[in-house]
Amino acid sequence: MVYSLAAFLLVLPSNPMINFVAGLHLPGVAAQTEPASAAQPPLPVLEQPAAAVVQPPAPQPESIPAATQQEEWGTVVQTAGTLAYVMNRITPAGHPWPASLAVTTDNRRVMTPTGEVLGMVPRGAELSYQPSADLSGYTLTVTGSTFGVIAEFSSYTGEVTTR
Repeated sequence: MVYSLAAFLLVLPSNPMINFVAGLHLPGVAAQTEPASAAQPPLPVLEQPAAAVVQPPAPQPESIPAATQQEEWGTVVQTAGTLAYVMNRITPAGHPWPASLAVTTDNRRVMTPTGEVLGMVPRGAELSYQPSADLSGYTLTVTGSTFGVIAEFSSYTGEVTTR
């Protein structure tokens, strides 16, 4: 941005906008305050950059199978942590945890029985949710599809562990 502003100030010295930015100090750039004299060589004409080619978005991580065990580890840990975080945010303190969770078959969304979406499960991964009998706690497990990496969140400890 500083370079754009500096180019603007150098290429258009007689523009009335110069007065507006007269107090602006750019290191290494001397602002012209007087119109260019006829003895100065003309400024070069800058070409417009070619139109940017819009690339399609990269596939989302949940749609790409893990190439390494470390990638799968990161994906299942992130998924377990995200689902637990969102569940904690939508369940008021002192209220019971959901009795069950559902996973849609079309796009892997995880939802509560009331229809609140918690997040996504990576393609091919397995999700297990075990609430306590009195719904005061739960264990959420995500198992990766390629290497079988397991990430488990326990509401009793508040931590995601792997095995």
